[in-house]
Amino acid sequence: MNKITQVEAVQAELVKIIGTEAAKKVANLKGKELEEIYNLVFQQASYYDVLPKEITAKDVIQEIYFMVHNELFRTFEPEEADDFLIQRLGILAELLGIEWEELEE
Repeated sequence: MNKITQVEAVQAELVKIIGTEAAKKVANLKGKELEEIYNLVFQQASYYDVLPKEITAKDVIQEIYFMVHNELFRTFEPEEADDFLIQRLGILAELLGIEWEELEE
């Protein structure tokens, strides 16, 4: 199976909305530039009242289930799959009020 990176996956989805050139630029943003773009998009979504609803524990569990059930994990590099799960489990723990400590390697 062909493995793709997180950047490639994001870029593939962005192309559907903003075109190839812009998608490539946005998918590769890091640090302060990424933060600025995120804030601008958040402001725009707020203005047009299309902000996503607040995430629930059920949403997190459904996302994990969807990724595993549809075998999307197999498209991730091992480190990206680990990062995804750790991030989602951290969100889930926070939503459930459980103290979470990331595992150190």
